[in-house]
Amino acid sequence: MIFFGTDGIRGEVGTVLPYDRAFQLGYAIKHVYKDKKVIIAYDTRASYLEFTYALLQGLYDVDVEVLGMYPTPVLAYVSKEKNAIGIMITASHNPYTDNGLKVFEDGLKSSIPILEQLEIFMQQAPTYKHQVIAFQESQDINTYLSFLKSLNFKDDISQYALFDCANGATSFLVPKLFHGIYMHHHPNGDNINLNCGSTFIENYRQEAHAHDIVITYDGDGDRMLAMIGDHIVYGDTLLYLFAKADASKNIKHPVALSIMTNPGILKAFDNMNIRVFETNVGDSYIIDTIRKGQAIRGAEASGHMITEHAAIGDGILTTYKLFNIISIHGMNEIKKWLNELTLYPMSTKNINIDKNVLSHPKVKDELDSIIKNTEGSGKVIVRASGTEDVIRITVSLKSDTQVQQQIQEIETLLRGHI
Repeated sequence: MIFFGTDGIRGEVGTVLPYDRAFQLGYAIKHVYKDKKVIIAYDTRASYLEFTYALLQGLYDVDVEVLGMYPTPVLAYVSKEKNAIGIMITASHNPYTDNGLKVFEDGLKSSIPILEQLEIFMQQAPTYKHQVIAFQESQDINTYLSFLKSLNFKDDISQYALFDCANGATSFLVPKLFHGIYMHHHPNGDNINLNCGSTFIENYRQEAHAHDIVITYDGDGDRMLAMIGDHIVYGDTLLYLFAKADASKNIKHPVALSIMTNPGILKAFDNMNIRVFETNVGDSYIIDTIRKGQAIRGAEASGHMITEHAAIGDGILTTYKLFNIISIHGMNEIKKWLNELTLYPMSTKNINIDKNVLSHPKVKDELDSIIKNTEGSGKVIVRASGTEDVIRITVSLKSDTQVQQQIQEIETLLRGHI
């Protein structure tokens, strides 16, 4: 596709992603979805306003509701309940210099065939001329709040928790839902994800011993990572904890996990006799596996968690679910489950080189050989990022030394064939 990547449209504001792209998208949605209502939300990047103006201009004559500054899963849920198309203005975990556009239908990201139709109309859109269009935020999220309340999750733990909202879309909502200590919840337009949030969870190793639990979100709140003691609770680790809680009731739901999952997690599920479906990278693949009925839940290590309660990743819902099992089973039991888990050393390095090197015949052959040689003893994944202009090298082996040596070998191979 021309504009859409693995997670909507995303890029540096003004260059890769000009404001007229939002105008084109609005124009296309008007033609593809005809008389459907549209709901817009955004995260805390300074550029959200200009993108909103451009969308509204493209959506001229359409019934549009501007929800306001709320997390992606809130928009997805509200738009589904109102039978509307949702448009989220966000670049997720990227810095404030980037922004993006995600389209939702029935609470799910629009399918590839629909995105292809949108791109056809986007290319037919007239020239965009900047215009300030007045709008008022509805801030109508009552259906989402009622949904959370209906789950009746227990929460005996949030008052002892430390929350990091990444100066993003959860900054104003999460403090109203949980009692605790808050950091990085004062966005100013250019501090979203700035040395904070789920992509910087390593920063909390000290604070984790002063609090029962640390909860971190990304910029648009569709994913969450936690820290309990010395344990970083990644998305796949969360899925393991939920499975352990189910196992105490003799329930064994099949799960979907991305190929980025730590081999130690896969071994733990195997020991519990729980079937695992491994998917390509991207929460859309996890969601597709669940929609096909192959799994009940799924997760990516990065923190996208798809539960039986929601159709997309929701960091707030995941927080409630984690607090619920801690409240029921007790923190000591949760720590015991984490201590039983043996994770392999795992590291990812981003290489800023031409992605086309992965198509080089010799590179493909040598990578296939490396991957085959690690089967059964670890994991090697080399892929072009779908959201950034980099190649990601991910290696998980039994020792840190082996991991770093393997990453260096692969990087040397790639750079030698540019």
